[in-house]
Amino acid sequence: MMASSILRVRRRTGAGAGSSRPFDIVLDGTVIGALNKGEHLEEPLEAGSHSLQVRAGRFVSPELAFDIDASETVSYACRGRLVLPLYTSQRAPVAGIDLRSE
Repeated sequence: MMASSILRVRRRTGAGAGSSRPFDIVLDGTVIGALNKGEHLEEPLEAGSHSLQVRAGRFVSPELAFDIDASETVSYACRGRLVLPLYTSQRAPVAGIDLRSE
């Protein structure tokens, strides 16, 4: 049996956009879980190309594309960014979540 690859996503603590609500973790366009402050998620994946995004209401992270090999683990961390009120008054999604590889 082939070991599966693992995606790890950690939510850092701190203030910022959407900080009071859970962050939805979106893998390949599908919500796979939600994280509160200080929580992490581990999701088994098939090897190949994937996309990752984090959302909390109108606040979103950039969508990141990544490749993962068999038996590999990739890790990301997310947190809310400080967003000026001018940008939150609009109806469009706001890039208020930081998502980075660890």
